Amino acid sequence: MEIRESDIDINFCSQKGIKIAGTWEGHPLLNVFQYIGPLAIKMALEAGYEIFRNCIVVWSDDQFGEEVAKAFRNFKAVKVIQTTDFEELKRIITSIDFIFLADYSETRDYTDESFFRISDLKGLNPQFGIVHLYGLLKEEKARQYNLEIYPKNQVILRLCRLLLVILE
Repeated sequence: MEIRESDIDINFCSQKGIKIAGTWEGHPLLNVFQYIGPLAIKMALEAGYEIFRNCIVVWSDDQFGEEVAKAFRNFKAVKVIQTTDFEELKRIITSIDFIFLADYSETRDYTDESFFRISDLKGLNPQFGIVHLYGLLKEEKARQYNLEIYPKNQVILRLCRLLLVILE
């Protein structure tokens, strides 16, 4: 189990007496990872992307990414590349339909041009989009590049803020 400040305001919860619990995803009785592949398929289809005969980058170097890549291969994607190497991504972006962002362990911002240069990618392939499962992505900034991002999280973020106000 892990707790990240980016996921929950631990100090706020502590001040309000709210207990925090988590899930050990790797516990053998839970089989959490068996659900990641179907979730990735569902998200990609909801975003409007085909998987069959598409070229997909799974941006991840962990077990979540491995499960996502395996699911896309099982659905007969023509090419699935799992990587967290930006230079490799830049070399192949012209043939990519979408990037599935599943970098559970990454804490850097994907709209930080010193790390993940969206402007370089859009210049090479203006048609690709991002399906976002894990990883920090500042949506407002990413949309400045006319980048298609799924899901559109702003509604969810507003609901979370509203819930915090109600709890106060």
